Amino acid sequence: MTDWGKLSDEIFESYFKQTEIYVSRVLASGDNHMDCLLAYYQEAWKVPKRFKGNSAAMGFVPEFLIFETVKQHLKKKYKSKFNIKDRTKTSGGLTETAYFVDEPEARHLLVQGLRIGANEYGFPPTDCQHDVAYMVKDGIWKAKAIIEVKGYYESASLKGDIEKLENAENKYSKTDDCAFAFVGFIRSSEVSRPAKAVIRPFVAKKNHYFISPGEVNPEIGNSSLENLLERL
Repeated sequence: MTDWGKLSDEIFESYFKQTEIYVSRVLASGDNHMDCLLAYYQEAWKVPKRFKGNSAAMGFVPEFLIFETVKQHLKKKYKSKFNIKDRTKTSGGLTETAYFVDEPEARHLLVQGLRIGANEYGFPPTDCQHDVAYMVKDGIWKAKAIIEVKGYYESASLKGDIEKLENAENKYSKTDDCAFAFVGFIRSSEVSRPAKAVIRPFVAKKNHYFISPGEVNPEIGNSSLENLLERL
């Protein structure tokens, strides 16, 4: 008899495993990381239409790509492995949401798209859910990087995410070199004039990053994803 649960698990796991391989190849390639991730995102927008007529519900892709990129970079840099710790469980006792913590010392915490609330581990709380939150423990837990990610954005949505980053900067316990970054999947050459007006005052501040595919443009003040990863 077919084990339909096992077969379904294998199908979904294959997608995420293949994405892990893609990201690892990006990191090892020497090519512009954001250009490579943009190619993946563009196909995530196009391919589903061939199967269901639209690309709705694929909005998680940009956030997951950046989360996976950060996770793999940290694993290599610190020679550690991230394991999940339950954040919430279902009524049936299954993992509902989870944190990622390195083992065995538990000095690095990664959170994707979740607010850190009261918890048994001593992790620092966050006021809202960030697309990627990276915390380090040096005596106490402190924020090391707070990242907001958008596939497509306009100046209004960009401003909202930048306000979230600035709120985090003002409220969270952090090290002096904590990075606050907005990552957008629009090429630097295609960023609108209103968006540029929002970006410039943000990136003028210390440890603030605007990351986009394409060339670094002084008119925008954008940085490469590689530069952000070097700070982590």
